[in-house]
Amino acid sequence: MGLFNNVIYNEPVMSIAPDIGLGINLLNWWRMHIDVGYRLLGADTRIMSAADADSFTFSFGFAFGKFGN
Repeated sequence: MGLFNNVIYNEPVMSIAPDIGLGINLLNWWRMHIDVGYRLLGADTRIMSAADADSFTFSFGFAFGKFGN
């Protein structure tokens, strides 16, 4: 019996993660972004329940570079 001979490693998992974001140029070389979304996972209930996997997502970050015209 191998290490990966388990139902967890043999069942497919489907993931859908739609999100929406907003980016604002603070300076012509500095951008702030905020994203929110919801992650849906579909898997065999023997592996995980929906309560363990489905969740809201949030990210906040900065980007540096040459933005604008």
